[in-house]
Amino acid sequence: MRLLNKSDSLHNSSPGEGGKQYNMYYGAHPILFEKAEELRARMTKAEEIFWHAIKINEWHLKFRRQHPISIYITDFYCHFIKLVIEIDGGYHQHEAVKQNDLERENHIKNFGITVLRFSNEEILQNLPQTLITIGNTIQLIKESQLNKADPLHNSLDQGPDFLSGGDGERKTKLFVIKIGGNIIDDEIKLCSFLTELSKISGNANKANSLHNSPSGDVASKSDSLHNFPSGDGGNKSN
Repeated sequence: MRLLNKSDSLHNSSPGEGGKQYNMYYGAHPILFEKAEELRARMTKAEEIFWHAIKINEWHLKFRRQHPISIYITDFYCHFIKLVIEIDGGYHQHEAVKQNDLERENHIKNFGITVLRFSNEEILQNLPQTLITIGNTIQLIKESQLNKADPLHNSLDQGPDFLSGGDGERKTKLFVIKIGGNIIDDEIKLCSFLTELSKISGNANKANSLHNSPSGDVASKSDSLHNFPSGDGGNKSN
């Protein structure tokens, strides 16, 4: 990862400042794009090998090399899953450089980006294991994105302890559903409702199956819906 000199004038370098929405460059200064182009023309051996390995990859993701982010130039970046991959030379083992790396990494993570670091030796001597580590990280990121996109599904999978936090504090959004005369405004009622709905759906499917059978012995949907817990729609048809 490369850092622009502090003497250069930069703008929009503060992550999340004022709730501002950034594109994949996160407010990078134009001068960084010129520097990035120069760096692409003189990549290290480890970077070239790694780029060849991930340019077309099994994860079907687009990575960008020497990609500007805020006040830095990252080695490789996938914007779709917000993943930065850094390939470090030997000088990154110096304590002062380690401290700078930590500060830069924290700055980038403030954008919600995951950062992975590998040494040149890991790329040159054990590339297959490096790719496995990256693949595992990609899987975790995708699962996290899925859970964020579907918090209700995630909460039901993990049970009441997840929903309540075990100490009465809610960890998920509250969903209020009104069905007939019933108001479903907590997770226990919701789980009960979904269970009953599943039973009714199963009974209705069974009724349809009987209706189409040669015997003509029909169990109507209205009989199945008689037990629906809405309180005002359960009367049978005469």
